[in-house]
Amino acid sequence: MQFKRKQILVPFTILVFFVLFLSSKTVFDKNKEHHKSIPSKRDSFQEINLLFAGDVMAHLPQIEAARTDSFGHFDFSPEFQYVSDIIKKADISVVNLETTFGGKPYMGYPQFSAPDTLAWFLKKAGFNLIADANNHAADRGMKGILGTIHGLNRFGLAHTGTFKDSAERAKNYPYIIDKNGIRLAFLNYTYGTNNLIVHPPVIVNYIDTAQIKKDIQTARKKKAEVIIAVMHWGIEYQVLPNEEQKRIARFCFTNGIDVIIGSHPHVVQPAYWENYRRKGDTIDRKGLVLYSLGNFVSNQRDKYTDGGILFSFNIKKNRYSKTISITDPSFLPTWVYIRPAPKSYFILPANDLKMDSSFVRDAKDRIQMIESFEHNKHHMLEDAGLHLDEIK
Repeated sequence: MQFKRKQILVPFTILVFFVLFLSSKTVFDKNKEHHKSIPSKRDSFQEINLLFAGDVMAHLPQIEAARTDSFGHFDFSPEFQYVSDIIKKADISVVNLETTFGGKPYMGYPQFSAPDTLAWFLKKAGFNLIADANNHAADRGMKGILGTIHGLNRFGLAHTGTFKDSAERAKNYPYIIDKNGIRLAFLNYTYGTNNLIVHPPVIVNYIDTAQIKKDIQTARKKKAEVIIAVMHWGIEYQVLPNEEQKRIARFCFTNGIDVIIGSHPHVVQPAYWENYRRKGDTIDRKGLVLYSLGNFVSNQRDKYTDGGILFSFNIKKNRYSKTISITDPSFLPTWVYIRPAPKSYFILPANDLKMDSSFVRDAKDRIQMIESFEHNKHHMLEDAGLHLDEIK
């Protein structure tokens, strides 16, 4: 009997061992799967693509070309039809509006006022943020500043740089955008308003280093991870930045701004990576500055004023370390074609129409277009202080 009990005990022991083995294997496999789900290399990123366009002017010939009848209807869509798809590809697209919506009589230079339906066409083209602090912001006085704000609000187009009063500025400035898990702050300033006095309560942001410093601090309090400044500065028709622009850029970087985008000269000025160290910091950083985008659309035809560039870059945030980087700066030359009959304005991108003679048929126009494209391309690739790719 004793021998038989051993025979029964052995198979039972084997069975218990087998069950325990299966249980431990299941736990091991689950742990294995759990470890597989955690990336061994922590390089996953959140990313935003931003695009910036230069000056949107509204000279009187442009306004008249957009007029569709005598009842006050306008169609600005031809201006943007060849670049709209490019603008819409970006997560955030920003443009400088260098006119007011100050009411009739509509006029261009020297004191601009355009129909506010232009805002609707800018939104339709793909822009989702307007910078409107520039030297023409006060062209129609308080009426022009308020008309521009109301016109942009009417068509649901976000904007910054001018405000109806200090309460609105305190509430909405810096302008904050949360996109793809990254929190951005946008600042916008102008060097002046052509000696026109801005009377309270309306506000136009001027380039004032003490105020800019306060605004940077406010942006940080609002948990901004990246601060971008759109600056209306420099000397008209100068193809290189002056010392004042460089001084302001250094101030902005050392006090906490990450990217600076410039307008006003009406010609393209190059982009650079600037090495700097923030005050009280021990880390060397690189800030991205583009000194002037040139004209996006206007009636100007002097050399280099008939075009500009679209400028793009990415902001990447490491999901694990939360570190931010500015990457992949790129650009695309554009040129304004004025078709004589019926008169219309078209912003043409270099990548589509440089070699196409079916649209711009006049030989003189084609020469001017190609010269503009090649100059701005060379200016950005050869004269800039960073490697750039062309927007595809």
